[in-house]
Amino acid sequence: MAGKYSQFERYRPKKKPRPWEVHPIWRGIGCILIILIPVFSYAVSVLFFEENAKNAWIAVPYNLAVPPQVPFLSNINFFYAKLILTVVLMIGLYGLLSIFYAFIFQATRPPKYGPQDAPPIRRQGPRKRKKR
Repeated sequence: MAGKYSQFERYRPKKKPRPWEVHPIWRGIGCILIILIPVFSYAVSVLFFEENAKNAWIAVPYNLAVPPQVPFLSNINFFYAKLILTVVLMIGLYGLLSIFYAFIFQATRPPKYGPQDAPPIRRQGPRKRKKR
């Protein structure tokens, strides 16, 4: 005997395939960027703290300058400060890429209305309410 809701799948509308497909090269570029942006951010933070040690641009709090108590990370000075700067740089770079992508998409998007579409009619003045 079938359950009360066992035939539900029969009535569910089938998903329509997308009219467009993402080109595989964009998936590859996105995968590369997911790897490159954190590596680049960490490299910039390491270079920043090396130059900061020479020029003393900012004062780093002691809690962020102490190496962690983990055996394989104990020789990295300013580890927590580098980690924080890396996360900030990653968020900034992902944000810049999103804004850049939005501008590119806005410039290259297809037209809003097709050849058989008409723009919506604009009404002039306030709408009057109908009274019963």
